[in-house]
Parts: sequence; structure tokens; C-alpha cells
Amino acid sequence: MYLISLPHSPYAARLRMQILAKGLDIDIRKPESSPAGDAFSRLNPLAKIPVLVLDDGRTISESAAIAEYIEDEFDGTPCLPKTPFDKANVRTTVSMANTHIAPALFALFKQAGKPLSSEDSAILWQPLELLLSRWQSWRISRGESTTPWHTGDFAMATNAWYIETLALKFNRPSPLMFHAELHKWWQACQASSCIAPVLEEMQAGFAAFTKK
Repeated sequence: MYLISLPHSPYAARLRMQILAKGLDIDIRKPESSPAGDAFSRLNPLAKIPVLVLDDGRTISESAAIAEYIEDEFDGTPCLPKTPFDKANVRTTVSMANTHIAPALFALFKQAGKPLSSEDSAILWQPLELLLSRWQSWRISRGESTTPWHTGDFAMATNAWYIETLALKFNRPSPLMFHAELHKWWQACQASSCIAPVLEEMQAGFAAFTKK
């Protein structure tokens, strides 16, 4: 079994965090061809990374589905809680990362590096800052803590890394600093033995990607 991954992919990185947290021996491989090519499409017709390739050659795509499969298939440290209610809360966090935070980040990516006034930059960041405020309120309402780590934390941690990275490109302070609960959570992420190494991989991978 192996995971097809790219170091800077937030969707693949969250799975590498989960694999580390559970102490699994799953091989991590870069794609042998472009995801847009015919060879890769035979593994994943969606032409997206990550892909989990099972020992019998079957494949699973989409990070949320892979994360659930890993939890169902393997023992080790659980990255999903036991009760249906708590599981639903974690899946809500994953959904927030995928359908709210990620699109807001993508909108910022398209403007990164362009000459913008401080006023225009502030306007661009407003949607993301509003989402962070709502996410913090949601975490507090659910009594979320920094441990044990779960798949929602991993999904959000990769987004948080890109939030920090983009803030630097816009010459802005990270908005995570202005949300006390999220700032505490992010500091814990950066000290975690299953999250911090993957954040370092993301940094190196993103630096290599931007040079191309």
C-alpha cells in the first residue's frame, strides 16, 4: 500500500499527519507522471492528488475518503472520536476546511504577488478573517481542545500553514494571531510530533514549487 502525495499539497499533507499520528508504515510516493496525464488518470480519473493505492491495486481518491478508510482499516492511535456526535463534529471541521476555508485561500492565491493598496489587501482578506472568527466560535461552542488530534485538526492545520504563508506574501500579520483560541491551537500544531514534521515538508515542497 502506498500514498501518492506531493509535499505542498494540503490534501495529501493532512493524510501524512494522520499516518504519523497512527504510527503506520505506509509508503509515501510522488506521482510518476503528471496528474493530468493518461497514466495517472488510470489511477484516479479525477486527476487529483492524493491517491491511496492498496496492495491489490485498487485505489481510493479524495482525502476525506482516504482518511476514513485509514481509520476503518488500521489500529493505532484513533484520529476519530468514538461517539456519533463527536464524529459528526470532526467531519464538520473537515467540511469547513474543504468548502469554506480552502476556497477563501484560493481567492487570495490568485492575487498573491500583485501590487495592491493596503485598503484593497484588507478587503481581499475580509472573507477569510470572517470565516476564522466563525470557526473559532464554533470550536468554543463545541469545547474543542488541542488534543487528541483528529482528522479535522489535520485538515485545518494544512490550511493554517497556507494562511501564514499567504499573509507573508501580502505583507500582513497572520490573522490567526488575532483569534486567541485559534492561535493557541496553531501553536500546539507547530509543536506536535505528527503535525510539525509535515508542515516542514510543506514548506520545502512549496519553496520548490514556486521556483518552477
